Amino acid sequence: MINKKIFIHINLPRDILRKSSYEENFLKGVLKYSSHINGLIDGFEKNNITPIFSFRMHYFFDWKCLHKSKYYKYFFVPYNFLFGCIDNWFLYKMIYNKILNEKINYYFTELNPTITKNFLKKLEKLKVFSVEWFGLFPNQLRFNTRPNKTLQYFDLIASGENYLPYFKEKPKKFLLIPQAISTNKIYNIKKGENEKQIDILFIGSVAKIHSNRWMYLEFLYKNFKNLEFYGFGIDQVPGSYNFKSIFKEGLWGDEYFKKMKNAKIVINLFQDDYENLSDGINIRAFEIPACGSLQLCKRLPFINKYFKEDQDIVLFSDVNELKEKIDFYLENKTKRNFIISNGFKSVKKYDYKNQLKSIIQSVSNYG
Repeated sequence: MINKKIFIHINLPRDILRKSSYEENFLKGVLKYSSHINGLIDGFEKNNITPIFSFRMHYFFDWKCLHKSKYYKYFFVPYNFLFGCIDNWFLYKMIYNKILNEKINYYFTELNPTITKNFLKKLEKLKVFSVEWFGLFPNQLRFNTRPNKTLQYFDLIASGENYLPYFKEKPKKFLLIPQAISTNKIYNIKKGENEKQIDILFIGSVAKIHSNRWMYLEFLYKNFKNLEFYGFGIDQVPGSYNFKSIFKEGLWGDEYFKKMKNAKIVINLFQDDYENLSDGINIRAFEIPACGSLQLCKRLPFINKYFKEDQDIVLFSDVNELKEKIDFYLENKTKRNFIISNGFKSVKKYDYKNQLKSIIQSVSNYG
């Protein structure tokens, strides 16, 4: 098989950018904190595709120093307003030349608000297949309209959720496929000294867009003692919620997986908008069983497409059922381990090698 190349253009989460900026080597810092980037590298290489990365979303600034500053958000908005178009033109001219010189076969990005239809048309002329991973929720499409403008110019839009009913312009091709997990990386991470010392764990956003989670976290805080909460967006939670007192900064990389490995039960709460989707699932639904922990997940109609209730996942509909299930599985270790074992086996197929192979096959005559 001829080795092919893929140009991966990703806007990293700001926390990873900030943490990586403090490392002596920025790229090594990214690999240290982002299991996703590690997974992409491993998955594409196992499919005989060489990944070439760019994390730049601006031309005149690489943002490594800027992201360290607490004033970043105040700089970002006016800069884009005044110089965004000029910066964008130079950025994509640089990327185009890189793709041309490196003889790239594929261009991969994730919900990229900077990309233009002209750039995608140029890729089409070069016969470079373009793929965008789309992760914007339906309610966000009302005010974040820019990604909609380029949907129909990508060769493939891939997503873990079925967004087709919400797109104003239909993409050339849409692939519904769950996000991949770094199975090898997860399995190789040791649990540490505090193995299964946490009864209940939650990791995720509590920003306003996830406000449905506040009620559940407050309930857990009031009814259980041995629990830990991690994530971001806590500044958006009203002061009347007491769980804020134990909420800690988000976890990344090995620390993220190690924490889940050390929990007996991990709570998976979906964003409000999942209830409006006909199909879809978040990546944590696969990461939790891969880490060997029991997953308690909010009950949604499409969960049974991926898991069997009370066989490899435990579901709840309200706080009363949530408490009932937690009490039962904390007391019944044998039953808990039975479901954990089944869940562990059920998610192996969602590794990066398999998922990325499906994406590449869908967009081209790969292999």
